[in-house]
Amino acid sequence: MPRYEAHTEWPIWYGYEDGRVYVLVGPGEQQVPGLTQAASVHLIARSKEKRSEVADVECTVETLPKDARWDEIARDLLVGRRLNLKDGDAAVNRWKNECEIVVLTPLPPVAPVEDMAVVTG
Repeated sequence: MPRYEAHTEWPIWYGYEDGRVYVLVGPGEQQVPGLTQAASVHLIARSKEKRSEVADVECTVETLPKDARWDEIARDLLVGRRLNLKDGDAAVNRWKNECEIVVLTPLPPVAPVEDMAVVTG
């Protein structure tokens, strides 16, 4: 996948479920400037052991509405992933008041032009 000349990389912690990446952002948690306003982002995943790149995909960005699904993702997926969480399960209420959960959904890869069939009339 081609790289963009001007880009910023942010290390994040996240939850993963059903092909989607869930990122908690907000005060007292991780800050990823512009993420909640973006329509799409480039997600680069790296190996924990060697830091080598293992995936590079474009994703759509959606801020999860604060409904029952938000509570479920925060409680069942994100609380256990957050290191050094001082308030444990009570963090869900704090997060709901102060933070957003952003959903990154990978787009299907686009075949390079040279790999596409050409139809002529």
